[in-house]
Amino acid sequence: MSELDQMIVLLPDEISVTSTQTLEWIPEKNLFEGTFELSFAKASVEPVRIVSGTNFAWITVRYPDPGTNETRTISINEIAHTNFPTGSMRISFGLPYLETIVLYVGPHTIQISPVITPPSTLFLIKCKIRSEKQIVQELMLIDPSEEFLIAAMFPQKSPGAFLGYWCLETTLNSPEEVSRKLRLLRIPHKILGTVAEMGELFRYGERLDERQQTLQIGDTVIILVRPFKNEKAKIIEMVEKDERKIVVQLINTGLPVPITLDRENVRLLETEST
Repeated sequence: MSELDQMIVLLPDEISVTSTQTLEWIPEKNLFEGTFELSFAKASVEPVRIVSGTNFAWITVRYPDPGTNETRTISINEIAHTNFPTGSMRISFGLPYLETIVLYVGPHTIQISPVITPPSTLFLIKCKIRSEKQIVQELMLIDPSEEFLIAAMFPQKSPGAFLGYWCLETTLNSPEEVSRKLRLLRIPHKILGTVAEMGELFRYGERLDERQQTLQIGDTVIILVRPFKNEKAKIIEMVEKDERKIVVQLINTGLPVPITLDRENVRLLETEST
Protein backbone atom coordinates (compact mmCIF):
# COMPACT_ATOMS: atom_id res chain seq x y z
CA MET A 1 0.00 0.00 0.00
CA SER A 2 1.28 3.41 -0.91
CA GLU A 3 1.80 5.75 2.01
CA LEU A 4 0.66 8.67 -0.12
CA ASP A 5 -2.54 8.23 -2.07
CA GLN A 6 -3.29 11.52 -3.76
CA MET A 7 -2.46 15.18 -4.10
CA ILE A 8 -4.59 18.21 -3.35
CA VAL A 9 -3.61 21.15 -5.53
CA LEU A 10 -4.63 24.65 -4.47
CA LEU A 11 -4.60 26.99 -7.46
CA PRO A 12 -5.79 30.45 -8.50
CA ASP A 13 -8.86 30.54 -10.74
CA GLU A 14 -6.98 31.04 -14.00
CA ILE A 15 -4.87 27.90 -13.47
CA SER A 16 -6.42 24.44 -13.32
CA VAL A 17 -5.21 20.89 -12.88
CA THR A 18 -6.30 18.81 -15.86
CA SER A 19 -5.32 15.47 -14.30
CA THR A 20 -3.54 14.06 -11.29
CA GLN A 21 -1.92 10.74 -10.66
CA THR A 22 -1.20 8.82 -7.50
CA LEU A 23 1.88 9.98 -5.67
CA GLU A 24 3.72 6.76 -4.87
CA TRP A 25 6.56 5.58 -2.69
CA ILE A 26 9.28 3.95 -4.85
CA PRO A 27 11.32 1.69 -2.51
CA GLU A 28 14.23 1.08 -4.90
CA LYS A 29 14.72 4.84 -5.31
CA ASN A 30 13.83 5.73 -1.71
CA LEU A 31 11.64 8.53 -3.08
CA PHE A 32 8.05 9.65 -3.43
CA GLU A 33 7.28 10.27 -7.09
CA GLY A 34 4.32 12.07 -8.62
CA THR A 35 3.05 13.71 -11.79
CA PHE A 36 0.40 16.30 -12.53
CA GLU A 37 -0.66 18.54 -15.40
CA LEU A 38 -1.34 22.26 -15.32
CA SER A 39 -3.55 24.07 -17.78
CA PHE A 40 -3.62 27.87 -18.02
CA ALA A 41 -7.13 29.04 -18.85
CA LYS A 42 -6.25 32.72 -19.09
CA ALA A 43 -3.68 34.06 -21.52
CA SER A 44 -0.76 35.80 -19.89
CA VAL A 45 1.04 38.85 -21.21
CA GLU A 46 4.31 37.61 -19.77
CA PRO A 47 5.64 34.05 -20.15
CA VAL A 48 5.07 31.74 -17.21
CA ARG A 49 8.12 31.23 -15.03
CA ILE A 50 8.47 28.25 -12.65
CA VAL A 51 10.84 28.21 -9.70
CA SER A 52 11.13 24.85 -7.93
CA GLY A 53 11.59 24.29 -4.22
CA THR A 54 14.87 23.19 -2.72
CA ASN A 55 13.85 19.72 -1.48
CA PHE A 56 13.09 18.04 -4.80
CA ALA A 57 15.34 15.10 -5.62
CA TRP A 58 14.44 15.63 -9.26
CA ILE A 59 11.85 17.50 -11.26
CA THR A 60 11.12 17.67 -14.98
CA VAL A 61 8.68 19.78 -16.96
CA ARG A 62 7.31 18.79 -20.36
CA TYR A 63 5.63 21.48 -22.44
CA PRO A 64 4.89 22.19 -26.13
CA ASP A 65 7.39 24.42 -27.90
CA PRO A 66 5.26 26.96 -29.82
CA GLY A 67 8.00 27.37 -32.43
CA THR A 68 8.37 23.69 -33.40
CA ASN A 69 5.14 22.15 -32.03
CA GLU A 70 7.34 19.54 -30.38
CA THR A 71 7.34 18.62 -26.69
CA ARG A 72 10.29 19.98 -24.78
CA THR A 73 11.60 18.49 -21.54
CA ILE A 74 13.77 20.32 -19.07
CA SER A 75 15.29 19.23 -15.75
CA ILE A 76 15.41 20.69 -12.26
CA ASN A 77 18.58 22.67 -13.01
CA GLU A 78 16.94 24.50 -15.91
CA ILE A 79 13.52 25.29 -14.44
CA ALA A 80 14.45 28.50 -12.60
CA HIS A 81 16.00 29.90 -15.76
CA THR A 82 13.25 29.04 -18.25
CA ASN A 83 10.27 31.07 -19.40
CA PHE A 84 7.39 28.77 -20.32
CA PRO A 85 4.74 29.65 -22.89
CA THR A 86 1.15 29.92 -21.74
CA GLY A 87 -0.68 26.63 -22.09
CA SER A 88 -0.51 23.16 -20.61
CA MET A 89 2.50 21.52 -19.00
CA ARG A 90 3.21 18.22 -17.34
CA ILE A 91 5.30 18.32 -14.16
CA SER A 92 6.90 15.20 -12.69
CA PHE A 93 8.95 15.14 -9.51
CA GLY A 94 10.60 13.04 -6.82
CA LEU A 95 10.73 13.86 -3.11
CA PRO A 96 13.02 12.33 -0.47
CA TYR A 97 10.41 12.75 2.27
CA LEU A 98 6.83 13.87 2.77
CA GLU A 99 6.15 17.57 2.80
CA THR A 100 3.93 20.20 1.27
CA ILE A 101 5.31 21.07 -2.16
CA VAL A 102 5.32 24.67 -3.33
CA LEU A 103 5.85 25.73 -6.95
CA TYR A 104 5.84 29.34 -8.14
CA VAL A 105 4.23 29.85 -11.54
CA GLY A 106 4.70 33.48 -12.49
CA PRO A 107 3.07 35.52 -9.73
CA HIS A 108 1.06 32.54 -8.49
CA THR A 109 1.89 30.07 -5.74
CA ILE A 110 0.91 26.46 -6.33
CA GLN A 111 0.72 24.37 -3.17
CA ILE A 112 0.53 20.58 -3.40
CA SER A 113 -0.52 19.10 -0.08
CA PRO A 114 0.05 15.36 0.25
CA VAL A 115 -2.82 13.36 1.74
CA ILE A 116 -1.20 10.78 3.99
CA THR A 117 -2.86 7.41 4.45
CA PRO A 118 -1.60 5.91 7.73
CA PRO A 119 -0.37 2.32 7.49
CA SER A 120 -3.02 -0.20 8.49
CA THR A 121 -3.08 -3.82 9.64
CA LEU A 122 -5.61 -6.51 8.79
CA PHE A 123 -6.60 -8.72 11.75
CA LEU A 124 -8.47 -12.01 11.63
CA ILE A 125 -10.80 -12.26 14.63
CA LYS A 126 -12.80 -15.19 15.96
CA CYS A 127 -16.19 -14.72 17.57
CA LYS A 128 -19.25 -16.70 18.56
CA ILE A 129 -20.73 -18.44 15.53
CA ARG A 130 -23.45 -16.37 13.83
CA SER A 131 -22.63 -13.28 15.91
CA GLU A 132 -20.25 -11.80 13.34
CA LYS A 133 -22.93 -9.77 11.53
CA GLN A 134 -24.13 -8.14 14.75
CA ILE A 135 -20.54 -7.40 15.86
CA VAL A 136 -19.61 -5.72 12.58
CA GLN A 137 -22.78 -3.63 12.51
CA GLU A 138 -22.42 -2.55 16.14
CA LEU A 139 -18.74 -1.73 15.76
CA MET A 140 -19.32 0.61 12.85
CA LEU A 141 -22.09 2.37 14.81
CA ILE A 142 -20.45 2.72 18.22
CA ASP A 143 -16.90 3.53 17.12
CA PRO A 144 -16.73 6.96 15.46
CA SER A 145 -12.92 7.09 15.64
CA GLU A 146 -10.60 6.75 12.65
CA GLU A 147 -8.62 3.89 14.23
CA PHE A 148 -10.95 1.17 12.93
CA LEU A 149 -11.09 1.65 9.17
CA ILE A 150 -13.10 -1.39 8.03
CA ALA A 151 -14.88 -4.18 9.86
CA ALA A 152 -16.24 -6.86 7.58
CA MET A 153 -17.67 -10.33 7.40
CA PHE A 154 -16.79 -12.84 4.71
CA PRO A 155 -18.96 -14.25 1.96
CA GLN A 156 -19.54 -17.97 2.49
CA LYS A 157 -18.23 -20.07 -0.37
CA SER A 158 -19.85 -23.09 1.25
CA PRO A 159 -22.40 -23.12 4.08
CA GLY A 160 -20.77 -21.93 7.28
CA ALA A 161 -17.27 -21.56 5.81
CA PHE A 162 -16.58 -18.23 7.52
CA LEU A 163 -19.13 -18.38 10.31
CA GLY A 164 -17.50 -17.31 13.55
CA TYR A 165 -14.90 -15.05 11.90
CA TRP A 166 -14.65 -11.41 10.92
CA CYS A 167 -11.81 -9.14 9.88
CA LEU A 168 -10.77 -5.71 11.02
CA GLU A 169 -8.57 -3.22 9.19
CA THR A 170 -7.16 -0.75 11.67
CA THR A 171 -4.37 1.79 12.15
CA LEU A 172 -3.59 0.15 15.50
CA ASN A 173 -0.43 -1.90 15.09
CA SER A 174 -0.53 -4.63 17.73
CA PRO A 175 -3.09 -7.28 18.74
CA GLU A 176 -2.85 -5.95 22.31
CA GLU A 177 -3.95 -2.46 21.23
CA VAL A 178 -6.83 -3.85 19.18
CA SER A 179 -7.93 -6.15 22.00
CA ARG A 180 -7.82 -3.28 24.52
CA LYS A 181 -10.01 -1.13 22.27
CA LEU A 182 -12.49 -3.94 21.62
CA ARG A 183 -12.77 -4.61 25.36
CA LEU A 184 -13.53 -0.94 25.97
CA LEU A 185 -16.29 -1.23 23.38
CA ARG A 186 -17.54 -4.42 25.10
CA ILE A 187 -17.13 -6.54 21.98
CA PRO A 188 -16.29 -10.20 22.68
CA HIS A 189 -13.41 -11.39 20.52
CA LYS A 190 -10.37 -13.60 20.07
CA ILE A 191 -7.66 -12.22 17.81
CA LEU A 192 -6.11 -15.03 15.76
CA GLY A 193 -3.42 -12.91 14.12
CA THR A 194 -2.67 -10.63 11.23
CA VAL A 195 -2.79 -11.33 7.51
CA ALA A 196 -1.01 -9.64 4.64
CA GLU A 197 -4.03 -9.25 2.36
CA MET A 198 -7.64 -10.24 1.82
CA GLY A 199 -6.56 -12.99 -0.56
CA GLU A 200 -4.83 -14.74 2.31
CA LEU A 201 -8.09 -14.74 4.26
CA PHE A 202 -9.96 -16.33 1.39
CA ARG A 203 -7.27 -18.99 1.02
CA TYR A 204 -7.79 -19.74 4.70
CA GLY A 205 -11.50 -20.05 4.01
CA GLU A 206 -10.84 -22.45 1.15
CA ARG A 207 -8.88 -24.68 3.53
CA LEU A 208 -11.86 -24.62 5.90
CA ASP A 209 -14.08 -25.62 2.97
CA GLU A 210 -11.82 -28.57 2.15
CA ARG A 211 -11.78 -29.68 5.77
CA GLN A 212 -15.57 -29.50 5.99
CA GLN A 213 -16.03 -31.46 2.80
CA THR A 214 -13.60 -34.29 3.66
CA LEU A 215 -14.50 -35.07 7.29
CA GLN A 216 -16.86 -38.00 7.71
CA ILE A 217 -18.02 -40.49 10.33
CA GLY A 218 -15.26 -42.94 11.24
CA ASP A 219 -12.37 -40.57 10.47
CA THR A 220 -9.55 -40.31 12.99
CA VAL A 221 -8.68 -36.75 13.98
CA ILE A 222 -6.44 -34.93 16.44
CA ILE A 223 -8.04 -32.30 18.68
CA LEU A 224 -6.47 -28.84 18.45
CA VAL A 225 -8.05 -27.13 21.47
CA ARG A 226 -8.04 -27.57 25.23
CA PRO A 227 -8.86 -29.45 27.40
CA PHE A 228 -8.28 -32.34 24.99
CA LYS A 229 -5.56 -30.72 22.89
CA ASN A 230 -3.37 -33.24 20.97
CA GLU A 231 -5.68 -36.16 21.89
CA LYS A 232 -6.70 -38.56 19.11
CA ALA A 233 -10.41 -39.07 18.54
CA LYS A 234 -12.83 -40.72 16.12
CA ILE A 235 -15.77 -38.95 14.52
CA ILE A 236 -19.00 -40.66 15.58
CA GLU A 237 -21.63 -38.15 14.43
CA MET A 238 -22.09 -35.17 12.09
CA VAL A 239 -24.36 -32.54 13.67
CA GLU A 240 -27.19 -31.88 11.22
CA LYS A 241 -28.46 -28.69 12.86
CA ASP A 242 -25.05 -27.01 12.73
CA GLU A 243 -22.76 -27.87 9.81
CA ARG A 244 -19.76 -26.52 11.73
CA LYS A 245 -20.10 -29.15 14.48
CA ILE A 246 -19.02 -32.76 14.78
CA VAL A 247 -19.18 -35.26 17.64
CA VAL A 248 -16.02 -37.22 18.45
CA GLN A 249 -15.00 -39.89 20.92
CA LEU A 250 -11.53 -40.04 22.44
CA ILE A 251 -9.52 -43.09 21.38
CA ASN A 252 -6.93 -43.49 24.15
CA THR A 253 -9.31 -43.40 27.09
CA GLY A 254 -11.56 -45.87 28.86
CA LEU A 255 -14.40 -43.36 29.01
CA PRO A 256 -16.37 -43.32 25.72
CA VAL A 257 -17.71 -39.82 26.32
CA PRO A 258 -19.00 -38.01 23.20
CA ILE A 259 -17.48 -34.54 22.71
CA THR A 260 -18.99 -31.91 20.40
CA LEU A 261 -16.41 -29.73 18.62
CA ASP A 262 -16.19 -27.23 15.80
CA ARG A 263 -14.76 -28.83 12.66
CA GLU A 264 -11.97 -26.26 12.55
CA ASN A 265 -10.77 -27.47 15.97
CA VAL A 266 -9.66 -30.85 14.66
CA ARG A 267 -7.13 -31.99 12.10
CA LEU A 268 -7.68 -35.06 9.95
CA LEU A 269 -5.19 -37.88 10.60
CA GLU A 270 -6.78 -40.87 8.88
CA THR A 271 -9.94 -41.35 6.86
CA GLU A 272 -12.37 -44.22 7.30
CA SER A 273 -11.64 -45.43 3.78
CA THR A 274 -7.85 -45.87 4.32
